Amino acid sequence: MDIKDRLLELLNEKGWTINKLAYEAGLTASTVYSIVNNGNSPTIQTLEILCETLGIGIGDFFNDTFDLSSEENTLLSNYNTLSEGNKKIVQNITLHISEWK
Repeated sequence: MDIKDRLLELLNEKGWTINKLAYEAGLTASTVYSIVNNGNSPTIQTLEILCETLGIGIGDFFNDTFDLSSEENTLLSNYNTLSEGNKKIVQNITLHISEWK
């Protein structure tokens, strides 16, 4: 299951529409539609907002749908313990690292 399928599953469980999720999360509907309909990958920050809005942690979002390695679980667990400022630093670092491909 990928991110868009997981979001659709969670929306179905809550009985919410994409528009409702976008409104509750304070995001534009086009942002959420691009994830759900086009399969675009959200930023970590956007995914965190969506998870918080849906009442789950980002680790739970992935643990329920993906077989993560222990290293990936550790990374997610550690990330979830960071302050908002430190999360932004990690996001910026990973963004720059991904550009090095």
